[in-house]
Amino acid sequence: MQELSNGFESEDDFQRNVPVDRMDKIIEVLKDTIEVKKGIEYKTIKEEEAIHTLEELKRFRTLPKELKSPQGYRIIPLLHLDIFKLGGWGICDACNKDQIVFMYIGVLNSAYCQACYEEWITIAKYYPQDIHVETRNIERTLKVITDENN
Repeated sequence: MQELSNGFESEDDFQRNVPVDRMDKIIEVLKDTIEVKKGIEYKTIKEEEAIHTLEELKRFRTLPKELKSPQGYRIIPLLHLDIFKLGGWGICDACNKDQIVFMYIGVLNSAYCQACYEEWITIAKYYPQDIHVETRNIERTLKVITDENN
C-alpha cells in the first residue's frame, strides 16, 4: 500500500495527480483488506472511508473543468482542498455534510455536494440579469484555486 501512495509531495498533490489506474489498485488493496478484517471481525471503517474518498476522486477526474447547469448557469467542480483555499471548511453549503467533491454554483457563490446540486437543478431558474454576478464569482474562484501561493 505504501508503494502505491508514495511519490507525492502532499495530500493535495496526491488528490490532484494520482493516476486513475493507481487509484484502482489502492481501492483493490483496501477492499481485500476489508474482506480479511471482516473474516476476523475487525472494524474496517478507515478502509471504507478511504475507498469512498478514492471513488469520489475518480468521479472528480471525469468531470470537465467547468460545465453548465441545464438552466445555463456556470458550474465548477471543486475538491474539498479547493474549498479550503476559498476559506470554507469542506462542507456542503446546503446540507452541511463534509464532502470530497463539490459543485461550485457561481451565481449562488455556493458549493454543493452532488446530491444537493442535483436537487438544486430541479428548481433553479435562469435569470439573465445574474450573469454579471455569476461571472465575477466564477472568475474570483478560478483565480483563488489556481493561485499556487494559496
